[in-house]
Formats: sequence, C-alpha cells, structure tokens
Amino acid sequence: MVTEGQSPVIGANLSMKLNHFQDADLFYERVKDYLGQHTARHCMLLRACYALLHNPQPRERPPYLAIVEANSTILAVAIWISPRYLMLSQVQDWAALDLIAQDLSDRQEPLRGVSSLPDIATAFAQRWQALTQRTYQ
Repeated sequence: MVTEGQSPVIGANLSMKLNHFQDADLFYERVKDYLGQHTARHCMLLRACYALLHNPQPRERPPYLAIVEANSTILAVAIWISPRYLMLSQVQDWAALDLIAQDLSDRQEPLRGVSSLPDIATAFAQRWQALTQRTYQ
C-alpha cells in the first residue's frame, strides 16, 4: 500500500514495486527493522538515516529514499544523498536492483558510485551501465 509521501514504480514482477519517500521519518519507520536485522551490513544506511533525522540540512537536491517491496516485504533499500555514492542494502531479490537502476536512470541522476556489498554493488553497476551506457570501475 502506498501512503502519503510515497510513489510507486511498478516493475516487471507486478507484485514488486519501488516506493519513494520524501519524509525521512516515514522512511526510517518503514526500513528500521529491515536494516536492523543486519546492523553491520547496513551501518552506512543506518548512519545516513540518523543524519537525515537528527541533522537535517538544506540540500541542492532532496535525498533519494526508496524501498523495493513485494507483498509488504522489503526486498531492497536505497539511499542517495547527493553528491555521495548511492547506498544499497542487502538485496532479497536481484530484480529489485533493476527497478532502482531504471528509476535512477529515468531521473537522469548523476551517480558517482555505489556503496554496498561487493556482489550487490557490481550487479547494480552492470544494470546501471546497460541502461545509461556509462562505464563503471
């Protein structure tokens, strides 16, 4: 279910959707349990949430706060606070990366890089390159 502050992007798997959040409080309430299951893996994402909640600053572009979910189950979390790297959580379904890459490509966001576990970062970079024709290292 999409609530205020969220907008869905439907993926190839119709039960999978990407939800954007404009409100950091709402975003954190939705992702905190998921990120907290593997605190060490998600420490950068949790730190970014903390900074957004406790040290809000005016920014040139609003933070990109998104989750991919299916049947109310989180499959992936993405946070991008420009100009930093996109941060991705542990992924429960690789197709979630397709939705995030497509969404950021459609927005023509100038990503500098991606931060995640190596296999997730590489998989995202490959999807990003296929969509944007930009190379990655």
